[in-house]
Amino acid sequence: MTQEDWSGTGEASNTSSAGSWNEPAADAEDAWGEAAIGEATESAEAERTVAVPATTRSSSRSSRSSRSSGARKKKSTAKKKSTAKKSGAKKKTAAKKSTAKKSTAKRKTAAKKSSAKRKTAAKKAATTRKKSTAKRKTAAKKSSAKRKTTARKAATTRKKSTAKRKTAAKKAATTRKKSTAKRKTAAKKSSAKKSTTKRKAASRSRSGRRSSR
Repeated sequence: MTQEDWSGTGEASNTSSAGSWNEPAADAEDAWGEAAIGEATESAEAERTVAVPATTRSSSRSSRSSRSSGARKKKSTAKKKSTAKKSGAKKKTAAKKSTAKKSTAKRKTAAKKSSAKRKTAAKKAATTRKKSTAKRKTAAKKSSAKRKTTARKAATTRKKSTAKRKTAAKKAATTRKKSTAKRKTAAKKSSAKKSTTKRKAASRSRSGRRSSR
């Protein structure tokens, strides 16, 4: 409500009894009610215009103008506050949505990174297993090749040894045969000499007998 100045100047001071502007303003229905009261007051005062002095009429008009101006200001303030509330609510909603999007994006990024790390670790583990398996296979092949080479060398050595023994045996047999043949030849020669000597002696003794007769 407004306090009217009845000093005759027609001015009025706007002092709101509704409290500070930081508090919620009157809504549209309150403003409409005041406007309706102002209109009723205007009609009542219009009927008394004939009997009221000019100073009083001027003050009354000023009061009505002040009240209607206050109502318009209240409406405008209420609209501004409503618009500000809506804008604030929209900003808060937009901020919440933006925060939710960022949070979701962060979670997705973290999940992707974690999945990529797991895949990389699995690949490394698989590669390590493959290398280890390949090393074991290579070592097994080398060991098998060494064993085969050793076996071949041992077989070759055994064959050579057997061949040497056979050769030595053949040489020994040949030597024995030669020695036997020499002995036989010597025996034959000795026997032949003896028989020849005997024949010669016999022939001499016969010839000696003949000459003595």
